[in-house]
Amino acid sequence: MVSFLERKLDEVRQEPEHVRIRYVWASVAVIMTILFLFWVMMLRDGFRASSLADSNSMKDVIPPSAGSLVKEGESIGQMVGKAQSLAEEGLSASNAAGGIDAIGR
Repeated sequence: MVSFLERKLDEVRQEPEHVRIRYVWASVAVIMTILFLFWVMMLRDGFRASSLADSNSMKDVIPPSAGSLVKEGESIGQMVGKAQSLAEEGLSASNAAGGIDAIGR
């Protein structure tokens, strides 16, 4: 095998430059085709994995404690109102202590 490769390389070295350039471009085309096919296969596997993950993603996003909020009957509007009041309390406490307000002054 090694001797065949060495003989082939010696033959290519004896060729004129324009023929050697053809060998280079043919090699580039073959290697790029192999890499492209490998990339397409990996991309297809990635899409399969992401579609499976999307079907299970809601289980990962919603924490188990979210069920208790629904059971308590608290609406989204009530939760947003609580969040806003907590944020305002935090800002007013920061301002009273001489901190930075929401605008950054």
